[in-house]
Amino acid sequence: MKGGLLMQSHTFRTFLGANSTKGFVSLYEGLTDPLRGERRFLIKAGPGGGKSSFMKSIGRHMEETGSRVEYIHCSGDPDSLDGVYFPKAGIAVVDATAPHVGEPVCYGALDRYVDLGQFSSRVVLYPHRNAIMELVTAYKKEYRDAYAYLRAYGQLPRSVEGTSNDHNEILSTLPRIRLQSGRVHRRFSGAFSCIGLVDHLMDQAAGLTLSVKVPFDGSRELEGLAEHAAGLGYDTVLNLNPLFPEEIKALIIPEAGIGLFVSDAPQSENSELGLGLLDAAETHLRKAKKLHDELEDIYIPAIDFSALEEFQSKFLIELDEMIET
Repeated sequence: MKGGLLMQSHTFRTFLGANSTKGFVSLYEGLTDPLRGERRFLIKAGPGGGKSSFMKSIGRHMEETGSRVEYIHCSGDPDSLDGVYFPKAGIAVVDATAPHVGEPVCYGALDRYVDLGQFSSRVVLYPHRNAIMELVTAYKKEYRDAYAYLRAYGQLPRSVEGTSNDHNEILSTLPRIRLQSGRVHRRFSGAFSCIGLVDHLMDQAAGLTLSVKVPFDGSRELEGLAEHAAGLGYDTVLNLNPLFPEEIKALIIPEAGIGLFVSDAPQSENSELGLGLLDAAETHLRKAKKLHDELEDIYIPAIDFSALEEFQSKFLIELDEMIET
């Protein structure tokens, strides 16, 4: 089954990567389901190689044709995209470079590479090789330092108030809508980034007819409820906590118009120290973003944008033909 995830009248904005207390956590492998015939285009290119702009253009094009679009943002730079997903068509276009390297599961039939690196001139870049390597090394160090502070934050004691309620009755009258099971999609609605914590959870909540607050202790039930709804044919979205990815923030069932939201996530018992650690982590992520911008300044002059635009036009035609067939 395709198409269950985005049945509301708006697009989703999510993340599949998280800068967390466990380091970088990726959900990219679960974006598409090869057993359902869903397809991926895996983009390869260097910094400033046009990956995000390419995907933004594809997303706009698909919106103009009436398709529902999930925009997958970059946890390092929320203004950039790491992917676009078209659930009705079962097609995703994703940045398949580090730290979320993607490789084909079924090359040619389901997955294909999109080489945007072909439009970068090696001749132009070669004289800058030492500067590139120095920037990459410094960039990786900033991320290591950021993760060290985030791990320290994760070690702080946390307290929570609220007791568990039985939320199973909320879905007890949910009717079956398909014989085939739906999917449980795992997402981060937000990210801890170079501009702090950003979150798009309220975008997903728009249009829901029933929103229920769940105590943190009751959040453990949400995975079981997601599986129950999927068994009735619904696609569900489990939103995970980007700082503590083992914790669930919300369960959204778009086709049923139901959302269950954790209302009292645990808080650090030493708020001053906790905020200090998060501020330090954000500072290093901000420095990493600045270094990445410097890398892009080197790469962008090496790109043949006219050839890239021509390639993009042909790609959109191919994408439209895939969807029609």
